Amino acid sequence: MTSERRRRARAACFLLAAVGLAAGCDDPTVGAPIGSNTNWLTVCDQTAECGGKAECVCGACSLECGTDADCEDVRGTRCVPLAEPAVRSQCMSDTPALTLGMCLERCEPGACPLEQACVEGACVVSAPPAVELCAGLPATDAATGTRRDQLLVLLEGLRSAGGVDCGDGTPSVVVAPLRWDARLACAATALAADMATTRRQSLTDSAGRDTVARLELVGYAERAWGESFALVPGDAEAALAAMLSDQASCLRLVSPTFTAVGVGTMEDAYVVTIGSE
Repeated sequence: MTSERRRRARAACFLLAAVGLAAGCDDPTVGAPIGSNTNWLTVCDQTAECGGKAECVCGACSLECGTDADCEDVRGTRCVPLAEPAVRSQCMSDTPALTLGMCLERCEPGACPLEQACVEGACVVSAPPAVELCAGLPATDAATGTRRDQLLVLLEGLRSAGGVDCGDGTPSVVVAPLRWDARLACAATALAADMATTRRQSLTDSAGRDTVARLELVGYAERAWGESFALVPGDAEAALAAMLSDQASCLRLVSPTFTAVGVGTMEDAYVVTIGSE
């Protein structure tokens, strides 16, 4: 993790503390610590910040690994291979500069700590950018996190299976899983929160910001982007079905053009923001 990203993460925790929501910024307890390490799976700039046997791997105190046995010193974790989207999400790159995989906490949808996402069964330790748009969002509670992670699971399953007919008679191709991006998640959550409050059904929020404007605010330099939403009184499955019922939205969600994703949910509002830099 760069010093700038570390600074943003600390600033985000400071902003949360200012409104009494900083519990998620504490060091998580994941089984037994490695040696004297108390910073397991927290953000870092260098290994000296981690302690014990842990190393700073892709901005998180973790370990490189080849098998699950390499992660057995910390209960609740598994060795996530290099090619899996959780590692690419943690490393913020489609080609992580690692030789092996890395140890990450196992998860079910909604089970990861505040500001983390469950990406194909592994928690991704990623703080949102410390900007006004993200700092002003409601905290992610367990129910919201579960709906968000469930929608991500459904979307990834749809893309990896292929064969989706969006109404043009051409089945979608099988595409690689998307990489989770905390910046896109912030942008998506901002629109979802606005929709839940105002009941507007538009990619332009009540402040007059469109998708590109929100991406600019979170520092995402998009080469391509897409955004879909649903305002439905149902679960993540109902939300995805609503998004797929619109042909343009459906084509975006199954397109191989995009490499990264962020999902935002707030009450009955669901937003998927996808992009590539």
